[in-house]
Amino acid sequence: MDRILHPKRMWVVLAGIALLVSLTIALLQPYRRSIVLWFPENKTGKLISEVRFVPWQSGKVNAVSTVVEELLLGPANPQCKPFTDQYARVKAVLASKDRFLIILDSNALFASSVKTETTNYPTFFKTLAHTVWFNTGVKHISVAINGHIIFSQ
Repeated sequence: MDRILHPKRMWVVLAGIALLVSLTIALLQPYRRSIVLWFPENKTGKLISEVRFVPWQSGKVNAVSTVVEELLLGPANPQCKPFTDQYARVKAVLASKDRFLIILDSNALFASSVKTETTNYPTFFKTLAHTVWFNTGVKHISVAINGHIIFSQ
């Protein structure tokens, strides 16, 4: 026991314990993946990309849901404006053979915190489709709000 507590060996033992603790913590963390989102700039409206690291789960439905939820949260960059209200949520994502149906709650269109006259909805839906395709590979999506399909690509 005295040999392990000797100052020369104690640092090696402490470094080994620190390595084991850090490896355990790293292995217990969920897998994170980078995704790219696009938001309009405040002044020009030009789309600017933003990278985020999100917990990733297997399956296309989970991937599409994660990407759309992050897009609805809005930009982290203060020079960009959100497309929708930050409280808008994904109700469900349904998959068929060749199409994914994304069901959003009504806050996505009828938001009080985002001025509706400054929100360009065609750009929002095209950006949503592009973001989903870029991050998940899903090309054909439809977006429904309150039971009505309002966008399809």
